Amino acid sequence: MSHGAAALQSMSASLAGFGTAISAALAPPSAPVIELPPLHRTNTVTTIIHLKADWLTLGQQVALIDFLRDDHTAADTYTALTEADVHKEWVRIQLERLGIMVF
Repeated sequence: MSHGAAALQSMSASLAGFGTAISAALAPPSAPVIELPPLHRTNTVTTIIHLKADWLTLGQQVALIDFLRDDHTAADTYTALTEADVHKEWVRIQLERLGIMVF
């Protein structure tokens, strides 16, 4: 192989490596899986049991616990709602979406 051909082949390999490095640097990072700390889940469940016992049946409470266990965004929303009427209506709507009617 001539020196010119070898130089072109080497330059081609260098450019390919550079392109790969740039692609990796500019690619968006993969979204990390965020696990809720056990204490956060425990606090959410405790809140359900203490605050909802007067207007949700036991079955409805368990369904809400299961829902919030599986949907971390919903669990965060649940714990962030501080206005009692909004909180109650949000829970009612979430349970109805699961096919559980709350009266």
